[in-house]
Amino acid sequence: MSKDRNKSENLVATLFAVYAIILVLCIAIYAIFKLLKVDITLATNLLLWSAAIFAPVAVLMTYNSWREQKGSEVVAILAKDITTDILELRALNNEIFSGVCVSNISFEKSQKNVNEFHDLRIQIKKSIILLNEYLKNENLYKITKIFNQQTQERNVEYWDILHKNSNKYARETVKKSQIGFDPILEQLINYTLYK
Repeated sequence: MSKDRNKSENLVATLFAVYAIILVLCIAIYAIFKLLKVDITLATNLLLWSAAIFAPVAVLMTYNSWREQKGSEVVAILAKDITTDILELRALNNEIFSGVCVSNISFEKSQKNVNEFHDLRIQIKKSIILLNEYLKNENLYKITKIFNQQTQERNVEYWDILHKNSNKYARETVKKSQIGFDPILEQLINYTLYK
């Protein structure tokens, strides 16, 4: 909230400064008109001119500020949705992982979980592409690229485990790769909180 308040205070200060500059210019023109003995009624309208000149400038500056704020809100909503999906993916990954290692989950349930893992991974990937396109943040891009690779590798491992249907192979394979959920979650939470 403090950041939003500072932005609005900066906008107000900038608007006052712009109006002051326009007003000073109009007074200077008024003084020139007075020195040149031009019709004084024309010169007195300069205050009206300054207000007329200022109005579109104020609208443009306010619109740009609003657009930035709205963009931040959209990013925050998208980051929140991706964060929720990643937390769901992590829970699903843990369920599949424990089912593979402990083998207390039926084949059908494991297959259903792996299908859900795949679908959710694709959904997250699409959302991340959209977020990266908007933000163009190199660090976020690197973290999301690694995350996408890790989830894709894990997805392939799960499919291999299901097709081989071997507990020993499953335990050996799953322990080879890990998904780094924390780096991407930290980045997304920063955007969720307008940072």
